[in-house]
Amino acid sequence: MALGDGTHKLPVTAAVRTTIGKQTGDAVTVHLDERPGRR
Repeated sequence: MALGDGTHKLPVTAAVRTTIGKQTGDAVTVHLDERPGRR
């Protein structure tokens, strides 16, 4: 969800948070890579 200030919020499931060692409300960094040829 775009917040209108250049930042976004992305929901993360409890299972993923547990796997990456985060809790509700913790900040995470997400890196997106383009897949060439896919649109």
